[in-house]
Amino acid sequence: MNKLLLVGRLTKNPVSKGTEEKPVCYFTLAANRDFTNASGEREADFIDLKAFKGLAKNCSKYLTKGSLVSVEAAVRTSIREIDGKKRTTVDFIADKVKFLDIKKSNSNNDEDNQQMDQDEPFPGSEEVGSGDAWPFG
Repeated sequence: MNKLLLVGRLTKNPVSKGTEEKPVCYFTLAANRDFTNASGEREADFIDLKAFKGLAKNCSKYLTKGSLVSVEAAVRTSIREIDGKKRTTVDFIADKVKFLDIKKSNSNNDEDNQQMDQDEPFPGSEEVGSGDAWPFG
């Protein structure tokens, strides 16, 4: 099983790239470690994530710097040629993003937070087909 679960805050506003048909959203999550260092300070890891398709559109639209989210992701490794040398790269691909600090709307929705993933679009977004091919190999 290839699953990674992260909880943290965005370090900056997400960056949208790609095309309207194949959107990509890049964002960085600061996730605190469970322990403190020798000085008693809590350290954080900074994880760069990518989201595709409908999830990318929703992340670009609804996330901002400081947003507290839970992200379920997969780890993808690949070998690429960079400056004439083969390098192994590691990508973290978001499958689900759950807002943990979103404000309640005035609707009759009793949920305190919203979740979005590749198969269930965020309310108000267009339907995302589950049979679409991923834009990476």
